[in-house]
Amino acid sequence: MRKCFLLAACFLLLTASVARAAELNVGVVNIQQVMEKSQAFKDLSVKMKATIEPKKKAIEKEKARIEQMAKGLSASSPEAKKQEFMKAQEAFNKMGNDFLEFAQKEDRAMRTKIEGYFLDASTNVAKSKKLNLVLDMQGVMYFEKSMDVTNEVMAELDKLWKQRGGK
Repeated sequence: MRKCFLLAACFLLLTASVARAAELNVGVVNIQQVMEKSQAFKDLSVKMKATIEPKKKAIEKEKARIEQMAKGLSASSPEAKKQEFMKAQEAFNKMGNDFLEFAQKEDRAMRTKIEGYFLDASTNVAKSKKLNLVLDMQGVMYFEKSMDVTNEVMAELDKLWKQRGGK
């Protein structure tokens, strides 16, 4: 009797799982393609470059100045000139480290911003298409082409980007 009850319970759980799996609607997104073709990503890349470019140019200018200083140094150069070069080189190294820190901070801010848009766009598409799950295409070995919602997510992402003024 106990075995019969256990088998019946297992059967009910199995059929409930199979029935639930049949209701699962999945969409797949090529995130890489969205990043390459989306206007939102393009706009953010332009903003990122505009933010970083002035600092990058200042570093390049300082590098050229230090290289000129190095050309003027020799073993017989006065100690004060060598010290001046060492201080300039230390300042340049700090400038470079500060730049890397700044660039990483800006990159994190950009990624956080676009992830919010991407999540909203994916959620909107999932709701409109009645999807239970949206996956990144890179983690999926096989899917039917009808499950690909990349273009819809990209269009929704760009629509949200324009609606919110790219902010």
